[in-house]
Amino acid sequence: MQNIKSIFELLVRGKISIKLFIIAMILTIIWVAVAFITISNRVDNLKNEKYIEISNKMKNELKVLIDEKREAVRIIALSVAQNRDIKEGLLNNKNSLNLNEFSSQLAEFTSLKNIWFQVITSEGKSFSRSWTNKVGDDLSSVRLDVAQMIKSPKVISSISIGKFDLSFKSMVPIYDKDKFIGIIEILGKFNSIALKMESKEYDMVILVDKNYKKQLEHVKNENFLDDYYVVNKNAKKEFLELIHEKSVEYFIGMDTFLIDKKTSHLVVTYQLHDINDQQMGHFIIFYDLDKIDIGDVIRTRDRLILTFVLIYLFLLALAYYVYVKQY
Repeated sequence: MQNIKSIFELLVRGKISIKLFIIAMILTIIWVAVAFITISNRVDNLKNEKYIEISNKMKNELKVLIDEKREAVRIIALSVAQNRDIKEGLLNNKNSLNLNEFSSQLAEFTSLKNIWFQVITSEGKSFSRSWTNKVGDDLSSVRLDVAQMIKSPKVISSISIGKFDLSFKSMVPIYDKDKFIGIIEILGKFNSIALKMESKEYDMVILVDKNYKKQLEHVKNENFLDDYYVVNKNAKKEFLELIHEKSVEYFIGMDTFLIDKKTSHLVVTYQLHDINDQQMGHFIIFYDLDKIDIGDVIRTRDRLILTFVLIYLFLLALAYYVYVKQY
């Protein structure tokens, strides 16, 4: 009789062990699922924080370059406005200036490539241009900024879109003693900005908003991408094709950043607005994901995995200890 009772107790204990094993397996699966979701969310959040940090850095570096170029163009305009040869030419109505040579020297000895000069008389007529021999046309009748400068001479520095391109522009009044005798206008293109961003390992496509298409009268149709004018001629074909494939609106409409899996790049957009706060230029910047250091994210992930494993082992050992003490 005692033997039968002992066997019955062993069977009961076996059933209990099987139940405990099943419960342990279920709890293990739940624990692994919780750990996976928690770690994945934490890693995704850390990656997003890293991408936002890099995105802000990309935008800030571009803004600094734009501000520096704008100031450099303004400084040159202020300096050239004091040139004695220009003043004498305007006073004597003799155009013997060689502004094209000055542009060439800037391109050769500085980072300021594609700088154009124009001297305008106090009546608003073109007196000298560095890019063409055509002079004498009345600009005050076709350009509001020239008419305003004649009416109220002052330093004007802006980024604007003309008939040829998106450009930096500085206009400075020229005086002989206290007499207003003309205007020096300097234009600078964005090519150097794109090259400097490229030297920082950022690829970029600069677009003029489609609302300005009609204004760009002297631009070839092949330089447009879905009605958006492509400013920088060094834009890589793969990124132009990607923008065309997904549409320009897809990229310029993003809030923070996006990850393009096809090219494995982080993509951000910097917007340039006109004086009416309307979108004028779009800078779509690409950065290779492989160049982003996410070592701290990986280390955090590994620490979380280790923490969950240690907690699981502790709970498993505790459960086993309780089971042994009970039976």
